[in-house]
Amino acid sequence: MNSIMQQLFMIPTFRKAILEVEDSNLGKEQDEENVLHQLKMIFGGLMEIERQYFNPKKFCLAFKDIDGSPIDPMVQKDVDEFFNMAIDRVETLVKGKKEEKVIKNLYQGVFANEFICKGCPHYSEREEAFMTINLQVKNKHSIQESLQSFVEGEMLEGDNAYYCEKCEKKVNTLKRCCIKRMPNVLFMVLKRFEFNFDTMQKFKINDYCEFPM
Repeated sequence: MNSIMQQLFMIPTFRKAILEVEDSNLGKEQDEENVLHQLKMIFGGLMEIERQYFNPKKFCLAFKDIDGSPIDPMVQKDVDEFFNMAIDRVETLVKGKKEEKVIKNLYQGVFANEFICKGCPHYSEREEAFMTINLQVKNKHSIQESLQSFVEGEMLEGDNAYYCEKCEKKVNTLKRCCIKRMPNVLFMVLKRFEFNFDTMQKFKINDYCEFPM
């Protein structure tokens, strides 16, 4: 959580929007329960306080998960899960205000889910908005390898072949996801958590993965 907060704080446009947005719930609920107020306190504290850190305890208590429980700082969780939940929460809090557009303008890109037919000349594409790119780190030496793997896709063949509506038959097809439009600020998330169906628990992948300057 702390690393995400630091990264969001270091984006001037987002920081400015959070600090300037009108808080509709100010005075209507306790400050300890007000997520937007606590986020403002973190950003304001990081800007003004001379200490090298700001204690996010009150934010952790205000920010509830889907079960209604506050953040437990002693439990390490999937950063992608927290980031998406945090951005979704902020979008809700600034809905209808001029700052609402800031989030999508900064972080939203567009994927192209492509079906490239090999048994005929046809091609189809479906666009999908995204806020983060999830990259495999298991058995990947670097971010470049992870990105290459991300766009490689898979062949749909045999019984799993793609039904081409134009040809009205099944054809061997490359199914892949590519980045059609980049966001202004790109968040790449390393998938370090997987689910073990034997133990029914998540476990962390600690594989080394390097990235360029």
